[in-house]
Amino acid sequence: MTFEERFNWVDTTEGQKFYYDWIKKLCDRAGEKINTNIHMMDNGEYFVYIKPSEKMKEYLLKRNPTVDFSSDSTRVKIYFTVKNTIIAQLKIIVRRYEKGLYNGIPLITLYESVEEAIEKDIEKKVLHAEEYFFEHHPE
Repeated sequence: MTFEERFNWVDTTEGQKFYYDWIKKLCDRAGEKINTNIHMMDNGEYFVYIKPSEKMKEYLLKRNPTVDFSSDSTRVKIYFTVKNTIIAQLKIIVRRYEKGLYNGIPLITLYESVEEAIEKDIEKKVLHAEEYFFEHHPE
């Protein structure tokens, strides 16, 4: 298989399924560590439900006055993606590999370091969901 064929494989049905299964596995592991239910979407992104703070309630009510926050059990769905984290980790590895920093390091070790970085990113985003929300939805 040529480099181009491998690169294009990611956009195939098989490649998308592999990506989804991989991210699901990482979300499940991260969710177990932080005792949170992380929900997956078909496109490989994920979301969690959180209890909104007063700041978030105000923000959402400004945009949609029909939202009802009268019940204490009302939750807000926050969406996340890990694609940027994956790309950043791969760029770091490629740069270090080109500089010869990974000579003699088994490929599985590099793979595990990428997985660990992604899991930590998932945990951080989920544990600080509201901060993540406001970073991506400025007032």
